[in-house]
Amino acid sequence: MKMDFILCNESFDAQMRNEEELHLLLENLSDVFRQITINGESIYCNYSWYLQEIIVGNSIESWIWDTSSGEFLTEKLLLQDLIKQTQYIEEEDYNKIVDAIKGRVIETPSSILCLNHIEIYNAPENFNIHTVKDLIDAHRFFIRKSNNHSELYEGLKYCFPSLSFGLEVADSMSIFKQLHDFLEEILEHLSILNDEAMELFHEIGIEKESELMKKLATKVLCSPQGDPVYEKKYLSFSFINNYGIQETVVCAPHTKLFHKGSDYRIYFTWPKENFNKGSSILVGHIGKHL
Repeated sequence: MKMDFILCNESFDAQMRNEEELHLLLENLSDVFRQITINGESIYCNYSWYLQEIIVGNSIESWIWDTSSGEFLTEKLLLQDLIKQTQYIEEEDYNKIVDAIKGRVIETPSSILCLNHIEIYNAPENFNIHTVKDLIDAHRFFIRKSNNHSELYEGLKYCFPSLSFGLEVADSMSIFKQLHDFLEEILEHLSILNDEAMELFHEIGIEKESELMKKLATKVLCSPQGDPVYEKKYLSFSFINNYGIQETVVCAPHTKLFHKGSDYRIYFTWPKENFNKGSSILVGHIGKHL
């Protein structure tokens, strides 16, 4: 599910960091903004943000457009680019969202974008976002509140950017009648595929797929299929390739939910250049054992 984000005014306070740290912090936040834009989500900012002291003795309002000193020019450009991506929000609405997050009483998925770490918005909910990892963790928190299969499927792309999901995945998940009995296990397996399997793929490579599967098996119950005829007949799933064309891909490797003899599996295959430019593992089926 999509989230709304607001810039945390106090996280830009000059007293919270050394001036030397500003560039790296802005780059981190820029990466977060880029991913939020890819997600098609909204970022809000109110006028009080401009009054925040970003450099000792200088408010954002007076500092961001001033190039006369020749200092912090790169940082100012970064900040100008960020603020162009935000939408204005009234002070009253801003305070309502902040108070709701502080009180952990949130009606719609939302979080705070911070330049510096703000303890009050910290774990376990991770409403204190200043890196892309924080952003993904926040999405993974809210997806656990999915009430149905549609909400779960819609939220997967925000939680697992290194996975691409086939066109049949939404239907395959309908077998989970009591969704919350399976939700944690599904998310755990997808997290391993997104976070750890991709690292193994870059480390070992597809040329050594048997070694790749052995390493993955130390992290999650999984196995290859092994019968090409069976795979082509029963384990072929539809994906959209780099050219926007629907294409069938065999997803034979699979993880096993809960235990070795489980009737529930996640079928996937390793990255392929003609899908998402080879940057993601392809997940074709989340559901019954095929």
